Amino acid sequence: MKTKIFILTLILTILSGRMFSQTLALQAGSGPASQNICGSSSITDIIYTFSGCNGTVTVKDQAGHALTTNGYTVTFDPAANAASGTVTISGAPSSSPLAVTYTVKVPIAGTDLTESGSLNAYTALTPGTITSDQTICYHTAPVELAGVAPVGGDGSNSYQWQTDASGSWANIPSATLLNYQPPVLDVTTSYRLNQTSAICGTVTTNTVTITVKDEFVVGSISSSQTICYHTAPAELIGVAPT
Repeated sequence: MKTKIFILTLILTILSGRMFSQTLALQAGSGPASQNICGSSSITDIIYTFSGCNGTVTVKDQAGHALTTNGYTVTFDPAANAASGTVTISGAPSSSPLAVTYTVKVPIAGTDLTESGSLNAYTALTPGTITSDQTICYHTAPVELAGVAPVGGDGSNSYQWQTDASGSWANIPSATLLNYQPPVLDVTTSYRLNQTSAICGTVTTNTVTITVKDEFVVGSISSSQTICYHTAPAELIGVAPT
């Protein structure tokens, strides 16, 4: 009698899925479970494998809504109610900025398996500006150039000033703050500012030009004279400066 009960229990256990592998994990080669993206960019596909399911696999956001309501695509292979298979999260968000925490849930006998991740979509980076064109005298320093921070991204901005003093745009060593004080200039020079977000890449501001006037070269007057007492010297002739 005990043998029959054991056999019946074993059969019921097998049918209920208890002896099957019960797993939920990222598939090898999948994109990371949590990702940061910029604007309307698509995420790298996130692929979970599951087994031992005895219900319907779901993927929901932090509010309990289907993840697809946030614009992303969720695909099951072969199906959401299969005993085993894969679930793929892909696509782009419906808007930005948008922060979503999602949970993949696989129902199994007696409990649930869950895995979570976060998808943060940041607004595309819009460059700030720098001020402003100036005209200065030869071999003098211009007024400090003031920068305005970009809009969007994740807020962790870095900066790099550039100049065309060499004939093409090049980074200025150590000029990595929002504002920049150019040195004394002898020639007309232009500047711009690269603004970089770790998530949304690099944008470039407007260009400002510091126009340097020609060097002021003093003129001259005609030569020294020797004259007799109480006589008028020759007219002194002046040469205008350049």
